[in-house]
Amino acid sequence: WDTIKRQYRHLRKTYESSLNMDVRKKARKMFSKDQWKALGALFKWGPKAQDRYATKIFAPHSEKQMIEFLRLFKTYGYPGERLIGNNFWMSTLLSHHNSISLSYNERDTLYPSLRPKLWKAVIKGEMSAFEFALVDEWYRAVTNNGHEPTYGILEAPLAKDLTKTNLLRESVYLRSIEVHNKLVAIEEKTGMRLYLDGHPWGEDSIEIKSH
Repeated sequence: WDTIKRQYRHLRKTYESSLNMDVRKKARKMFSKDQWKALGALFKWGPKAQDRYATKIFAPHSEKQMIEFLRLFKTYGYPGERLIGNNFWMSTLLSHHNSISLSYNERDTLYPSLRPKLWKAVIKGEMSAFEFALVDEWYRAVTNNGHEPTYGILEAPLAKDLTKTNLLRESVYLRSIEVHNKLVAIEEKTGMRLYLDGHPWGEDSIEIKSH
C-alpha cells in the first residue's frame, strides 16, 4: 500500500492518458443537458402533464442526444468506463430515452436498432453487462408495462417469475438473484467491498416479492 501511495501520481497520470478526454468532456456535457431536461418533469403536476412534457419536450431533446451518442459510438466505441472513465453518464442518458412513455417506445426505432450494437460493445468489453441490462430494463419495463419479467434491477421480481428473471439475467452475463444476495450477505458480514452491480442506486440485496 505504501508503494502504491508513493506511485499514485504516476499511476493516475498513466490511467488518465488511456482515456479519451475530448469524448469524456462531450459525454459529461450531454449528461448534464439530459439531467436538466429530465428535471423539468418534476415541476409538472399530474401524470397527464408529465406525459405531455415527456412527449413534446423531452422526446425531441432525447432524439438529438441519441443522434450525438450514435456519432460518438460509431467513431470511438461505447463511451463507458474503458473509453472515458465513467460508466454512469451514457447509461443514464440511454435509460432516460427508454423511459419516455409506452406510446413513445412503441414507435421508437432508435433504441431497437441500437440494442444489437450495445450488446456487441458488451462482448468487446466496452460496456458492462450491468449497464446494458439497466438500459434494456427501462425499455422492457415501460414497453411491457409491468406484465413481463425483467432483470430485477428497477423492481424486485415476483417469486413466480424468478426462474424467468434469472434466465434473462444469465442471457446477459448477470449473476442470479440468489447468488447476488449471497454476495451482499458476505459484504454485510465481513465488511468487504465486492463492488457488486445490483440496483442502480446501490448494492443492496434484491428482495423477492411473494405475490
